[in-house]
Amino acid sequence: RAGARRILVLDDNRDAADTLAMMLELLGHEVSRLYDPHEAIEEVERFDPDLVFLDIGMPSLSGYDLARQLRVQPRGDSRVLVAVTGWGQPDDRRRTAEAGFDHHLVKPPDLDIVRDICNDMTPRVAG
Repeated sequence: RAGARRILVLDDNRDAADTLAMMLELLGHEVSRLYDPHEAIEEVERFDPDLVFLDIGMPSLSGYDLARQLRVQPRGDSRVLVAVTGWGQPDDRRRTAEAGFDHHLVKPPDLDIVRDICNDMTPRVAG
């Protein structure tokens, strides 16, 4: 469908990943879901997503570190990275911006905001 995006959802909490992935599929997008952050780089190379929704608080590899790794991949600057986290204080939002995220969503993500991000696709201007 027109406006459909390729989206990767990564959360070590399977229920959270599956719920967000289903929400995105209902909006008409092609979605890949992962539960292990160590599989993300390979999956990004294979699937080549337009957007990546990343949990921040994952064991062994944080969303912050993974976002930094994704930004240096081919097309890393053109991908929209969305932090999905339980933390929403100003300091948390500053940390996600510094790690290279374009958006910061507090769990559970609001459907209207998710739809707007998918429709807009404007990467954050660095700086």
